[in-house]
Amino acid sequence: MVYGVNHAATGLATYSNFSVYSARVLNPCGSRDWPTRFGCSNPVWSGVAGMSSRDFTDSAAKYLPDDPMSKYLYAVTVSRDAAAGAGVVIPEPTSADLPATGIGPDDPVLVGFRAYLNPNTGVGPAYTDVIADRAMVLRQ
Repeated sequence: MVYGVNHAATGLATYSNFSVYSARVLNPCGSRDWPTRFGCSNPVWSGVAGMSSRDFTDSAAKYLPDDPMSKYLYAVTVSRDAAAGAGVVIPEPTSADLPATGIGPDDPVLVGFRAYLNPNTGVGPAYTDVIADRAMVLRQ
């Protein structure tokens, strides 16, 4: 579950989003299969899924149906299973030769958040003005 303040709805940003990244180490030490510019045993983050403020508007209403503040929040289910009805589905890699196309079941996952351009200042919102978005893992 990914949730937080929809900074575009509050007027603090013109656009916000979250992205799901693979944080898999694609170049183990001693490997000659990956260009050395990425370094030895450094994760290569590859964005494979995500959602923007245009799409997650009003997504918190089903969790807070009678709360007038829900229009300023978002809550999106992220899942590996498309049948689960998730808002965002994490794809599997298309092949072993293309690991950056998805995230395998045992690979680490990273979620990144962005808020762009405060309409009053023309730059990104100050970190002190932003309530941090969150991600939590729920398992059955």
